[in-house]
Amino acid sequence: MKQTPVSAKVKASRQLAEAAQSSRAAGRKTCDAAQAVGQAADKLDAALLALAPLGATQRELRRQRDTLGRAWDRTLAVLRRDARSAEDEGATGLYVALFGAPAPVTRKTDTPADGAAAQPPVTTPTASSAPPEAVAATPALTPAGTA
Repeated sequence: MKQTPVSAKVKASRQLAEAAQSSRAAGRKTCDAAQAVGQAADKLDAALLALAPLGATQRELRRQRDTLGRAWDRTLAVLRRDARSAEDEGATGLYVALFGAPAPVTRKTDTPADGAAAQPPVTTPTASSAPPEAVAATPALTPAGTA
């Protein structure tokens, strides 16, 4: 029942309530409980009808978000590549100024066979990370002709 859609659960509840109410073996309390289940099913059906347009709106907004997200990711990747390219051409510290220092590359060491504690990972700085002094000394970039 957990994987069953809510509308199918409402229909099944309504059928169960009708069966309980029409049963000759059902007592007064059972009939009252079945009537309450039927009323709750009616209320839930009304709520589901009110939510249907919101579900369509949600799907459309998610589609738009995903479309914009792909364009954003592509543009950000281009900006990162251009910043690295500009560093190669002499704009020292540009990438770090825009995106911060890249995370250091870590290598895991092998765990000793005798069960001794493992050594912490060895970190090696990447070639593009610039010292803080280089970032502070980098002149601010301005569009051509405005400086």
